[in-house]
Amino acid sequence: MDKLSIMAGGMVIFSTIRDVIDSWPKRLDLASDLGTSVDRIHKWVRSNTIPPKYHQALLLAAQRRGFDLSADDLVRIHAAPEKDAA
Repeated sequence: MDKLSIMAGGMVIFSTIRDVIDSWPKRLDLASDLGTSVDRIHKWVRSNTIPPKYHQALLLAAQRRGFDLSADDLVRIHAAPEKDAA
């Protein structure tokens, strides 16, 4: 989580898809929460993108685990210039 930063009040700012994924204890846990494979999760990290069809399930899974991930976070991460440079 090298680009993950924590602001005052404990609010987490996600900068990359890796930051989001690394919020889960293990990638296997995320894959299980979303009903997909660990291989797919690894691909998302490499491409710094999560397909939109998984966004709702991801947001609900994050909420169940107590993570402060929002739809705005996903939009911001996917629109980041770093994604275009990759």
